[in-house]
Amino acid sequence: MNAFQLFGNLRKWGLAWLALGCLGSVMGAGSERVFEVRGIVRGPVSEGTLLVEHQDIPGFMPAMTMPFYLGEGEPKVSLALGDEVRFQFVVGEGSSRAERFEVLDAARRSGKSEAIGKTSGSWSREGTLLPAFELLDESGRSVRESEFEGRYTVVTFIFTRCPVPEFCPLLSSKFARLQGLILHDPEFQKLDTEVTLLSVSLDPEWDRPNVLADYGRRVGANPDIWRFATGESSEVARLATFAGLSYSGEGTAISHDLRTLLVGPEGRLLEVWPGNRWKPEMVLEAIQARKASE
Repeated sequence: MNAFQLFGNLRKWGLAWLALGCLGSVMGAGSERVFEVRGIVRGPVSEGTLLVEHQDIPGFMPAMTMPFYLGEGEPKVSLALGDEVRFQFVVGEGSSRAERFEVLDAARRSGKSEAIGKTSGSWSREGTLLPAFELLDESGRSVRESEFEGRYTVVTFIFTRCPVPEFCPLLSSKFARLQGLILHDPEFQKLDTEVTLLSVSLDPEWDRPNVLADYGRRVGANPDIWRFATGESSEVARLATFAGLSYSGEGTAISHDLRTLLVGPEGRLLEVWPGNRWKPEMVLEAIQARKASE
């Protein structure tokens, strides 16, 4: 789907301005932007991405640990966990890629070279109870796990400064689509009192309630359905760990991977969608299937 088709679909749901708010920061005038990135290899190649703890990218993104989508045939040099690397990060309309890797210092922090293989993240098993937590929503009100009892809750993890097109902007556009389906699609409208969308910030130091409130307005969130949450690093870490994300709360605390969870009315994990390939319709159909089997 190209940018104009996406805009047309969003307009259909009365959310055309979302395309400008969410995607404008990464679309620019149609040209690609190139940034030089330095960092430490922290994970293996997995599904076409490489996990790197990178330094601040001036004018684009703060320091964090995140998977970078690799360009075709990349990396063209042998990499190992702990290698200090430099590479080009190319950001275009709706996609990004890391390329032209150069090893600056082999296994600088690990003290030994460990060849990169392939692995996958892990998360809590289906049926596991959501951990107790206390966060703050975009209005500054307390948010506890108990208040989601009796409803299906779709949880994802973002941070408002995230400009990478395949990450937070895409997840928020998917949540906007979920919201639109619940409010306007006859097939899913009966779910409007049974489903809550919750976007949890992985950057609580920056994403205070007022920042989340502004972000919510920009992405067209209806607070009756779609809420945002932040809080102490320890509280965010508890929920992030439950989802299978690494989160230290210190230093380059943001460890940005993609997980979207479906939690049932009894507070138990029902499904996990890693990555960004899930479709909003798929989530609502999963809820309908669960309801039909009750």
